[in-house]
Amino acid sequence: MDRVPKPQINETVWRQKMKKKIKLDKLEKEIEKSLASGEWQSLPKSEVSRFEKMAKRSAEHRKREARPVRPALAGKENLLFTVENCSFYNEQCRIMNSMKGRYLLKSVKPRESEADIFGDKSALVLHWLLSNALDKEPFSLRLAAKESGVSLGQAQKVFATLIHRGILGAQGERTAKKFIFKKPAALLKEWEEKYSLVNKVKLRTYRTPLFSAKEILKRVAGSNLKKYIVLGLHSAARAKGFSNTNLESVEIYLLDPKKRLELEKLLELEPQERGYGVLIAEPYYKNWLKRIDHDGGLAVSPDLLTYLDLANYPLRGREQADYLLQKSPELKRIRNAK
Repeated sequence: MDRVPKPQINETVWRQKMKKKIKLDKLEKEIEKSLASGEWQSLPKSEVSRFEKMAKRSAEHRKREARPVRPALAGKENLLFTVENCSFYNEQCRIMNSMKGRYLLKSVKPRESEADIFGDKSALVLHWLLSNALDKEPFSLRLAAKESGVSLGQAQKVFATLIHRGILGAQGERTAKKFIFKKPAALLKEWEEKYSLVNKVKLRTYRTPLFSAKEILKRVAGSNLKKYIVLGLHSAARAKGFSNTNLESVEIYLLDPKKRLELEKLLELEPQERGYGVLIAEPYYKNWLKRIDHDGGLAVSPDLLTYLDLANYPLRGREQADYLLQKSPELKRIRNAK
């Protein structure tokens, strides 16, 4: 009986293996050099990530091929590297000291940042708390979600953050859990610090040949664009009777950006670099403003949002915001709540 011939190594496969071996040897030498010189500490984050991947591949290859540790790295299995001064880490990170057969620098990832509760939809929950929960008995998460018009998950995210910060208190457990609004003024102050209209809202400034703010608003009120317009900033304070300035400019929130050209034509607007007669803003808190009633004239921004907009606004904003805080019944309730 003829013997079965011993299979020969395919030349293509052999070449591929040799190329891989040479490449891995080159990577190991680069790793050795980086470890010896400490260059990896000054590398940008993307380069450190590449370095870690290279080391991992080298370690896997050695394990698969059962190859010994390279002499240059012998005795360095238990080294502990500390990277306290790397610019891309936001807290002290440590390198794991388990390096047997591999040279991978493992970093401890920084903690995830706390959820942002001052976004568009989250603001609906915050507004509900500051408007409706000041005088309420302990309330449920489900009630807050229903009345503010957001999902239970969204409301839960906001509540969890506020409890962590001590602004809300919780009683009971699971489905029977109730909440108490402990620090309304602290929430308003933090919201004011976190939100800036100049950074969050797209603003366009214009000049117009129309004579006064009354003439501008009269033309807008008589057009079919009225339902897309909400008065904001100084115009909102003036419309509510809480103005503390003699400014005659008009600040408008435009709810539909597609209507901007039509509004520019209606008011004969021309772009202006410095100063303005008319300011058009695309709102950051769209969901909040869309819920305002547009029947019976031009809609006006709520006092709470007007205060937040003015607080960090450069054109006499702080002055007007402080005056609004003193005069608006809605804001006085928040300020005086205990």
